[in-house]
Amino acid sequence: MSLCSDVCSRFDELEVGAFEITYLAADYPSCLLESDLDIGKYGAPADRAYLSHTWRNYINHVCQKFIGEVHEFRDEQCKYAIEKGFKVVYLKNEKERVIAECSKKSSDSCSSRVHATLCPANDFFNIRTLNNEHTCSGCIRDWKNMMMCSKVVSSILAEQIASKPLMKPIEIVKDFKKFYGLDISYYNAWYGMVWN
Repeated sequence: MSLCSDVCSRFDELEVGAFEITYLAADYPSCLLESDLDIGKYGAPADRAYLSHTWRNYINHVCQKFIGEVHEFRDEQCKYAIEKGFKVVYLKNEKERVIAECSKKSSDSCSSRVHATLCPANDFFNIRTLNNEHTCSGCIRDWKNMMMCSKVVSSILAEQIASKPLMKPIEIVKDFKKFYGLDISYYNAWYGMVWN
């Protein structure tokens, strides 16, 4: 039995190709198992990439600026976490300051953390400190993610809903599966439309 099949056998709805596996060795950063020979890898069909693939670069360096104030930062933080396969816990979540860390900090002593603040001079939200290295036991990018809420759906679909206001929630659910590789609930699709 392959490693991928063994992992899938432990979860009812998990399928080969629906997740990424990383490993952690002492004195080395977390590494992604990328070889299809080693493990079945989550990913889009070979001829194209999911639209969510760019989200993995949304949070990447200290002094990174977010023009849309705290709302843009929170939105991009959620998308980044969804694409990378981890959950964020907010220690501070205010208009002027956000401190977030990996939800596995207490269980696995993960050191991943971001601290961003509002610059009153220009109303940009800036990353002040950032540790993007996950030292936890692993992050699995799955088809479903608790952080995929209706506000995130709304931010993704803003232009599409503006051009097609009579779009049905079930169409949104299907589009997310097809173009983003993500399962969203009918509820989140419907509220994502209402937010616009």
